[in-house]
Amino acid sequence: MKEKYSVFKDFLLAIFFSLYPVLFLYSQNIGRVKVSMLQLPIFITISVSAFTFLILKVVKIKGKAISNIDLLVPIIVYFIFFYNLAHETLIASNSILSFIGKNRYFIPLIVALLGFIFYKVEFLQSKGFSLIIKIYFTVMMILPTVNITTFFLKSNSSNNSFVSADERLNINQSKNLPNIYYIILDGYTSNENLEKFGQFHNKSFTDTLINLGFYIQENASSNYDKTLFSLASTLNLDYINQLEKGELREENTELYLANNRVSEILKTNGYKYYLFDLGYALKVKYSSKDILIKTLSEGVQNDMISSPDNDFFTHFLDNSIFALLPDNYSNFTNEGFANKIKNVFKSLPSIASIEGRKFVFAHIISPHPPFIFDSKGNYRYKVSSKAKLWKREDYIEQLNYINTETLKAINLIIKNDKSLNKMIIIQGDHGSRTLNTNTNYSNREPWVTERYGIFNAIYINANDSLKKKTLENWKYSSVNTFRIILNNYFQINTPILPDKKYYTNINTNPYKFYEIKE
Repeated sequence: MKEKYSVFKDFLLAIFFSLYPVLFLYSQNIGRVKVSMLQLPIFITISVSAFTFLILKVVKIKGKAISNIDLLVPIIVYFIFFYNLAHETLIASNSILSFIGKNRYFIPLIVALLGFIFYKVEFLQSKGFSLIIKIYFTVMMILPTVNITTFFLKSNSSNNSFVSADERLNINQSKNLPNIYYIILDGYTSNENLEKFGQFHNKSFTDTLINLGFYIQENASSNYDKTLFSLASTLNLDYINQLEKGELREENTELYLANNRVSEILKTNGYKYYLFDLGYALKVKYSSKDILIKTLSEGVQNDMISSPDNDFFTHFLDNSIFALLPDNYSNFTNEGFANKIKNVFKSLPSIASIEGRKFVFAHIISPHPPFIFDSKGNYRYKVSSKAKLWKREDYIEQLNYINTETLKAINLIIKNDKSLNKMIIIQGDHGSRTLNTNTNYSNREPWVTERYGIFNAIYINANDSLKKKTLENWKYSSVNTFRIILNNYFQINTPILPDKKYYTNINTNPYKFYEIKE
């Protein structure tokens, strides 16, 4: 009986410590990942841990049963699920470690290290040493748990008090307030850049929008070349690195985006806030005025797919030794992601049919990679899980399909929304990234032109002085998008900010901002 209890205790301890790779990755992406998205990674981790535990229980070394399996299992699991993360970290280093990190050397090194641990497993039998290992594993589990707990406490205590008294209107006296559709096409560069860097003329798409009544801003620009910073700045009416007085981190940047100032101002003034379970701005806590639109039916696939930049399941596998296998698993997540994009386009006209003032935020992660569509919208099955490479031909092909779907949705939004005043904004959050960067942060650099040039178009159906004034001011960078709208339609005095661009190196120090100057 005592022996069975000991085995069960070791089993539970091994499973508990083995969950660290999932916990670690979740703590790094907490603002963009629903808890339910952890189901499959947790299931895989537990399965691998349990299988490893059973194998070690029956294997004997030197005729003896292996001891301290509760410590050996998590060590093996860490090697499995952190292998590729360690490999890529070593490769990226500018030292002898980049040589060691090559798979042909790193794999034998790992195998040799594991072999040594198993051959010399008796060193773990030392009570003092095994206690140190257990304490170390426990601390590893505590650190991301603290980070996660802190995030949820801050999220739940947020009262969005930044909506001031002068940002509240008497909506019964304001008949000209428009329904606002804010459609972000991720990575959609400017027409000028499409011609210059892609040898593609976007005339058909642009002319159709103009015929529908859109105004297209020439040489439009974003303020950042990263989605999180760009959207957080636009939806909070200020540069994100100016908003946060303390240390800017991923967690508080995510909170700025989730509880963005624009949506709170509009909700305070009688709007319903519609957003999709695709991309950024997902919230931990939703109010009665937040309406989350699901883009896939309930199930594991729906829960684990958020965006190609932050698909938790794919990131989890990309960190592991499974990344060395052919990219079969990427098709599972990418195909579900493709369906989510299609369903956002299908859902927009339905939302337009709903009565009442509305602010609709649709963040469509395309034409940004992965390049999963051809120009006709057919799913491309051979898509690498590391599909963050910007190939011009694939980018243009996917952009053509996104153009088609955007025009379909726009036509139906205009038809279905019967309100007297409606506004549709189609905007890229940043440009394309086919050119390599350098440390010359100047507007004269081609890579700056490409990365910060965006498509930016606006439609306003009411032909009045407010429309005229808005279009006259539709000439600034994206951080001023809603300053222009709030100034004209809500009489909120928000001065136009000077147009600036900031660059951050996502691989080294993502929160160190370099201002790009002339």
